Amino acid sequence: MNILHITPYFLPHKGGIERYVNNLSKNLVDRGHNVTIYTANIPETKLVENFNGISIFRFNCIAEPLRNPIIPRLMFPTKNIQKYDLIHIHMLYSSVALYGLLERNVCGIPVVMTHYGQMRFEEKFKDRMVKLYEIIILRKILSICACCIALSESDAQFLTSFVTENRIKVIPNAIDSRELLHYSKNEINLFLKLHNLENKKIILFIGRLIPIKGINYLIEAFYRVKKTIQNPSVVLLIVGAGAEYYPLKQIVKEKKMIDSVIFFGEVSNIDINFLYQSSFLFVLPSLSEGFPTVVLEAMYYGIPVIGTDIPVMKTNFSESALLVPPSNSNALAEAILSLISDPSLTLILSIKAKEKVLNNFTWDIIGEKYLDIYTNIIYSN
Repeated sequence: MNILHITPYFLPHKGGIERYVNNLSKNLVDRGHNVTIYTANIPETKLVENFNGISIFRFNCIAEPLRNPIIPRLMFPTKNIQKYDLIHIHMLYSSVALYGLLERNVCGIPVVMTHYGQMRFEEKFKDRMVKLYEIIILRKILSICACCIALSESDAQFLTSFVTENRIKVIPNAIDSRELLHYSKNEINLFLKLHNLENKKIILFIGRLIPIKGINYLIEAFYRVKKTIQNPSVVLLIVGAGAEYYPLKQIVKEKKMIDSVIFFGEVSNIDINFLYQSSFLFVLPSLSEGFPTVVLEAMYYGIPVIGTDIPVMKTNFSESALLVPPSNSNALAEAILSLISDPSLTLILSIKAKEKVLNNFTWDIIGEKYLDIYTNIIYSN
């Protein structure tokens, strides 16, 4: 089977969709299929390479409005496109979805679309632009898809406004345990010493520093936690980069928490594995999500998770995580305090979380579901 994935960004660009596409592609290659990726050359790197058995072609883009790379080269399908049995588009809210529409109409190759959640910026003008896109363009794009894949039931429900239910499948996110390494206690202690985190009780956040992630509410909640327990060993680690970096640092400065809120910046996958295994608690205070990989990874390592009761979290993790209303720093602070003060609750969540991930969200399970969909589409055409 020859599969072409088209995605706005790919590794080394960091993000959940990039990792999703990489893990799905690796799983398909491991099963003996040929996988090619078309993507933007952001950040600039090799235009053509083979990575983990995946053929990658990166094209120059002329602009990135609303985190959406415009790639003129993809507007002109080549004869090579005919060798693919199926085109898989990643990210409904992007120009690559329009390219998929073009290639379907020109070349007649079946198209699968994965929807990663409704795009929201929490900024009025940008959110109006997204709404306009949904009204004018989204239905036309979905009309050409042989199958539309949602990561959660709530996202599937959203898609029913634009396409018939029989063309929608729900396939969740997953982890690749081969990438999630386990380190010895000595190795972890050396890592902590290197970063001046010895004897710290770490509350961890990993993600892009953008408004939709709700990090300002986490900082406010942590401020309330620190006022309540007054324990200098409890620290908040914020890992990632983004437009909110300086505004968030300013909030921390104003609240006089520079010593207890640490901005770690972007780190390697190896360091992220160390951070998971060094942390007491993982918090994702997002206002909206598709299906967060970081939650699955934290749970795989047995870290208790606090999240918001947005649809994807409520549907999948209501029994294996503590969930609070989004934008509610008081409830978030209470949840953090409850885990700090209750080791038995921490242990229960740790066990339930790991079981949940291993039984439901591995790429061996998810890859098989994708392969079934691909096979049915290709051989029914």
